[in-house]
Amino acid sequence: MTAARPSVYLDAARWPETAELALALPVGVEEHDADAWRAAVKESLAEHEARGRAEVERKGWKFLGAERAERVSPYDRATSYEAIRGRNPTFAVSGVAGAYVVAVRALREFRRAYAEARARWRAGFRDVVFPAGTWWMVRGHSAVVAALP
Repeated sequence: MTAARPSVYLDAARWPETAELALALPVGVEEHDADAWRAAVKESLAEHEARGRAEVERKGWKFLGAERAERVSPYDRATSYEAIRGRNPTFAVSGVAGAYVVAVRALREFRRAYAEARARWRAGFRDVVFPAGTWWMVRGHSAVVAALP
């Protein structure tokens, strides 16, 4: 996926004209299952959007739209109540048996491998290989990152 730099807010001298994002299947999804997985994600997304629209309609809420949103002051505060210290999940999984457990294990393994690689990097070893998914160490420090499995 390639995106052009917006014409506002980002200094052309400091930001590239385009940015690229490589998209890959999640770990655990085989290439031959890719079409079925994409269809399941699309169906789940449509279901979530439909439920969201129904809730907005049921509560009588409205969306500002792009033109009205542009006129909102960035200094205005929200007037609605929002619970503090609520749950802020790292990821959300629904509809796929065992997906949550797989995601938790993968995240824990990534964090363990990253912490180990970072500790070695901080000790001065520059030949360390960071786990796939590492971004800042590659972008900011030219560190080596493992290929996606």
